[in-house]
Amino acid sequence: MPSIGSTLEYLKGYYYIQDLSSCIAVDELEISGNNNCMTVLDMASSPGGKTTFIAQKMNNGGKIVACEPNPKRIPSLIFNLSRCSVKNTSVFNIFGEDVGKLAISFDRILLDAPCTCEGIIIKDETRKKSRNLKDIEFCSNRQKKLIDSALQVLKPSGIMIYCTCSFAPEENEMIIDDLIRNNEDGNIEIVPLKYGVDGLTEFGNHQFKKDISKTKRLYPHIHNTNGFYIAKLRKK
Repeated sequence: MPSIGSTLEYLKGYYYIQDLSSCIAVDELEISGNNNCMTVLDMASSPGGKTTFIAQKMNNGGKIVACEPNPKRIPSLIFNLSRCSVKNTSVFNIFGEDVGKLAISFDRILLDAPCTCEGIIIKDETRKKSRNLKDIEFCSNRQKKLIDSALQVLKPSGIMIYCTCSFAPEENEMIIDDLIRNNEDGNIEIVPLKYGVDGLTEFGNHQFKKDISKTKRLYPHIHNTNGFYIAKLRKK
């Protein structure tokens, strides 16, 4: 019996295999086929699952900028974009932190931030022991830089989705809480999401802003997905 990823239909780009949590993140960008003038940024795009779904929602219209800092991962990204007949995407070998150098403003931004990936424990049990506090701290510091860079290039009234496949509050609620506290002028609004369990409002000695509960968590044992965190942000 051939695997679902080795069929002729897969090679022809009729479908892309990815977790439901990833699809929910893209769905919350509020993109439809009528948005053919929209400019969308995928800040950490390889191997291209979410990018191809965004292109599908845009009916291959508008513009997508797909960033990937690791040159070794770009071939798989380009392969999947080509396989799925995506025509509206430009690929840049650039760190997400440097996206401002492109001098482009975006209507929608997807930041599927590099993380410790604890959420894929349902597929890889080694994640129980293969990550430590230093890994979380490293990812958290980078995530703060990435989300700040994303905010700078997001248009007024634009929507940004921040997501990770991590359970760690340091990579999730704390990132959003810091962002809100650093923009006390009310420039950023947390938009409620449809699916998942409410985000944490406290962790250890940390008390988060009340609106952090509007963010969502997906759990393998509850939602039958990867462990996932999603925050939907609108720039006023």
